Amino acid sequence: MATSKNLNGLQPSRMRGGGYNTSGMNEYDIANGNDVNIFQGDIVKIVGGAIQKVSATGNLQAGVFMGVNWVDPTTKQPTFSNFYPANTSSSTGKPKALVLDDPNATYMVQATSTVTDAQIGLNFDVTLGSGSTITGISGFGMKGGAGDEAAKALRVLRRSTFPGETATDGFPSFEVKLNLHRDDYGKGSVVSITDL
Repeated sequence: MATSKNLNGLQPSRMRGGGYNTSGMNEYDIANGNDVNIFQGDIVKIVGGAIQKVSATGNLQAGVFMGVNWVDPTTKQPTFSNFYPANTSSSTGKPKALVLDDPNATYMVQATSTVTDAQIGLNFDVTLGSGSTITGISGFGMKGGAGDEAAKALRVLRRSTFPGETATDGFPSFEVKLNLHRDDYGKGSVVSITDL
């Protein structure tokens, strides 16, 4: 039962439309020395050919960040992490982000307040919360309250099927899809794009 707020980003669920779910990810560069932490479950965008955490709810989305690897400049050893520590550089090439980038992927995410069943199918903004450098897990969530027909970051598909979830939970979880995915953009409502 979701009676407490514990935002932990977007967690992969399934492939929309009944397609086979491989949870496949693709590698993208992160610029050496990028000065922002990126956590597992954060929504990311592409800027200048490299992955960055979204910085506004209306950013075009590349997918959801799942982890990273780089070659440690001191030890020269391959390093793997479920979050990218700010200001990290790779001694060989650039840090490689693993991104779940299929626009048909769906995710489970917790809302910051009550969302009724009547709002299923509507669009909601994302809460750009800070993650944990201890666990590496995102602090992103879905802004609760009133949904909208206009394009926003997330589209609610259905209430989660987690045990104990009820329609009256204060911080419910929902299955969502990325509504502003750059590979699927234009199929939803039109919005003004201020950040590519």
